[in-house]
Amino acid sequence: MIEDRPDVDRTLLAIAIRESLDRQGWLAALGPDEIDQGVEDEIALIELIAGAFAVGSTIGRRGTQVHQRRAAAA
Repeated sequence: MIEDRPDVDRTLLAIAIRESLDRQGWLAALGPDEIDQGVEDEIALIELIAGAFAVGSTIGRRGTQVHQRRAAAA
């Protein structure tokens, strides 16, 4: 879900991404500059995708395609 989170700035987002990638083992073979660039690339991608949808939208992904999910019928 797309949320407006004024409590999460770029620095906190970078820390969260870096920690997640590290826990998953993705950073083991990379140097510091590669890690920094990878984290910046992830932030840019998050901003690009989130900016394409309204706050409150629930989104999904199928392969490389991101789409807004339809609300469930009552």
